[in-house]
Amino acid sequence: TLTQDKIVLENHTDISGKTSERVLHSAWLNSHYQTGLKNLLDTAVLEGTDEESARSLASRWQKIDEIPFDFERRRMSVVVAENTEHHQLVCKGALQ
Repeated sequence: TLTQDKIVLENHTDISGKTSERVLHSAWLNSHYQTGLKNLLDTAVLEGTDEESARSLASRWQKIDEIPFDFERRRMSVVVAENTEHHQLVCKGALQ
């Protein structure tokens, strides 16, 4: 609740509304590897991911680069790689 200055992660769904571990894992990678200030949403994602999944993600994925938030793009992004082969760009912010 916002009156307590806390957000709790309840669902993680894909664009079709189905529960998606990939969505949760991507959000965790973004929140974990960003170097800027973490907000309430980042904290909810990090706390809402079980410890085993978090350890597995941290051991399999490494941060390659980061594009910090800027007001023109209105989002921040991290580039991560799994075993240096599978690269993924994870963005958080405005869609346009």
